[in-house]
Amino acid sequence: MSFVSIAMLLGLMAVPWITMVIVCKRFAGTTAFVLVTVISFAVLSNAIMAQWWIHNEYLEQQIALLDRDGDGFWSAADKATWTEQDQQMMAAYIGDGGRKVFVFYVAPVLSLLYSTGVALSGGFIRR
Repeated sequence: MSFVSIAMLLGLMAVPWITMVIVCKRFAGTTAFVLVTVISFAVLSNAIMAQWWIHNEYLEQQIALLDRDGDGFWSAADKATWTEQDQQMMAAYIGDGGRKVFVFYVAPVLSLLYSTGVALSGGFIRR
Protein backbone atom coordinates (compact mmCIF):
# COMPACT_ATOMS: atom_id res chain seq x y z
CA MET A 1 0.00 0.00 0.00
CA SER A 2 1.39 3.35 -0.98
CA PHE A 3 1.66 6.43 1.19
CA VAL A 4 -1.07 8.15 -0.83
CA SER A 5 -3.46 5.23 -0.30
CA ILE A 6 -2.84 5.21 3.44
CA ALA A 7 -3.29 8.98 3.68
CA MET A 8 -6.52 8.78 1.68
CA LEU A 9 -7.84 5.98 3.90
CA LEU A 10 -7.05 7.92 7.07
CA GLY A 11 -8.64 11.04 5.59
CA LEU A 12 -11.82 9.14 4.77
CA MET A 13 -11.92 7.59 8.23
CA ALA A 14 -11.83 11.09 9.71
CA VAL A 15 -14.79 12.37 7.66
CA PRO A 16 -17.52 11.35 10.15
CA TRP A 17 -15.59 12.81 13.08
CA ILE A 18 -15.02 16.11 11.29
CA THR A 19 -18.67 16.16 10.21
CA MET A 20 -19.75 15.54 13.80
CA VAL A 21 -17.72 18.52 15.05
CA ILE A 22 -19.15 20.83 12.38
CA VAL A 23 -22.76 19.67 12.76
CA CYS A 24 -22.70 19.85 16.57
CA LYS A 25 -22.00 23.58 16.40
CA ARG A 26 -25.41 24.19 14.79
CA PHE A 27 -27.68 21.27 15.65
CA ALA A 28 -28.42 18.96 18.57
CA GLY A 29 -30.26 15.72 19.30
CA THR A 30 -31.78 13.58 16.62
CA THR A 31 -31.28 16.22 13.94
CA ALA A 32 -27.53 16.22 14.54
CA PHE A 33 -27.45 12.40 14.57
CA VAL A 34 -29.27 12.16 11.24
CA LEU A 35 -27.19 14.91 9.61
CA VAL A 36 -23.88 13.39 10.71
CA THR A 37 -24.93 9.95 9.50
CA VAL A 38 -26.30 11.09 6.13
CA ILE A 39 -23.52 13.56 5.29
CA SER A 40 -20.76 11.15 6.32
CA PHE A 41 -22.37 8.28 4.44
CA ALA A 42 -22.69 10.39 1.28
CA VAL A 43 -19.10 11.65 1.41
CA LEU A 44 -17.60 8.22 2.12
CA SER A 45 -19.66 6.39 -0.51
CA ASN A 46 -19.06 9.01 -3.18
CA ALA A 47 -15.33 9.11 -2.48
CA ILE A 48 -15.05 5.33 -2.86
CA MET A 49 -17.13 5.36 -6.04
CA ALA A 50 -15.06 8.22 -7.48
CA GLN A 51 -11.85 6.31 -6.80
CA TRP A 52 -13.28 3.24 -8.49
CA TRP A 53 -14.48 5.26 -11.48
CA ILE A 54 -11.09 6.90 -11.99
CA HIS A 55 -9.27 3.56 -11.76
CA ASN A 56 -11.79 1.87 -14.06
CA GLU A 57 -11.45 4.62 -16.68
CA TYR A 58 -7.67 4.27 -16.53
CA LEU A 59 -7.94 0.51 -17.05
CA GLU A 60 -10.39 0.97 -19.94
CA GLN A 61 -7.98 3.36 -21.67
CA GLN A 62 -5.05 1.00 -21.20
CA ILE A 63 -7.01 -2.02 -22.41
CA ALA A 64 -8.17 -0.14 -25.54
CA LEU A 65 -4.51 0.37 -26.46
CA LEU A 66 -3.91 -3.40 -26.41
CA ASP A 67 -5.99 -3.87 -29.57
CA ARG A 68 -3.09 -2.96 -31.84
CA ASP A 69 -4.80 -3.48 -35.19
CA GLY A 70 -8.14 -1.92 -34.14
CA ASP A 71 -10.33 -4.84 -35.19
CA GLY A 72 -12.22 -4.99 -31.88
CA PHE A 73 -10.68 -8.10 -30.34
CA TRP A 74 -7.30 -9.31 -29.19
CA SER A 75 -5.79 -11.57 -31.79
CA ALA A 76 -2.71 -13.73 -31.40
CA ALA A 77 -0.75 -11.07 -33.31
CA ASP A 78 -1.92 -8.45 -30.78
CA LYS A 79 -1.01 -10.64 -27.82
CA ALA A 80 2.46 -11.28 -29.23
CA THR A 81 3.22 -7.55 -29.00
CA TRP A 82 2.15 -7.19 -25.36
CA THR A 83 4.77 -6.36 -22.77
CA GLU A 84 4.80 -7.78 -19.26
CA GLN A 85 3.06 -4.62 -18.05
CA ASP A 86 0.36 -5.02 -20.73
CA GLN A 87 -0.25 -8.60 -19.58
CA GLN A 88 -0.54 -7.44 -15.96
CA MET A 89 -2.99 -4.73 -17.02
CA MET A 90 -5.11 -7.30 -18.85
CA ALA A 91 -5.03 -9.62 -15.84
CA ALA A 92 -6.18 -6.76 -13.60
CA TYR A 93 -8.94 -5.85 -16.05
CA ILE A 94 -10.33 -9.36 -16.51
CA GLY A 95 -9.61 -10.92 -13.13
CA ASP A 96 -11.06 -8.32 -10.78
CA GLY A 97 -14.82 -8.65 -11.07
CA GLY A 98 -15.21 -8.20 -7.32
CA ARG A 99 -14.19 -4.57 -7.58
CA LYS A 100 -17.65 -3.55 -8.82
CA VAL A 101 -19.40 -5.66 -6.20
CA PHE A 102 -17.42 -3.99 -3.43
CA VAL A 103 -17.97 -0.47 -4.74
CA PHE A 104 -21.69 -0.70 -5.36
CA TYR A 105 -22.86 -3.13 -2.66
CA VAL A 106 -20.37 -3.62 0.17
CA ALA A 107 -18.79 -0.16 0.51
CA PRO A 108 -22.08 1.76 0.88
CA VAL A 109 -23.25 -0.62 3.62
CA LEU A 110 -19.93 -0.35 5.47
CA SER A 111 -19.97 3.43 5.04
CA LEU A 112 -23.45 3.61 6.53
CA LEU A 113 -22.50 1.38 9.45
CA TYR A 114 -19.32 3.35 10.17
CA SER A 115 -21.13 6.70 9.90
CA THR A 116 -23.91 5.48 12.19
CA GLY A 117 -21.40 4.13 14.71
CA VAL A 118 -19.51 7.40 14.85
CA ALA A 119 -22.74 9.37 15.17
CA LEU A 120 -23.90 7.10 18.01
CA SER A 121 -20.61 7.63 19.79
CA GLY A 122 -21.34 11.37 19.77
CA GLY A 123 -24.11 10.89 22.30
CA PHE A 124 -26.69 12.87 20.33
CA ILE A 125 -29.59 10.68 21.36
CA ARG A 126 -30.11 10.70 25.11
CA ARG A 127 -32.49 8.44 26.97
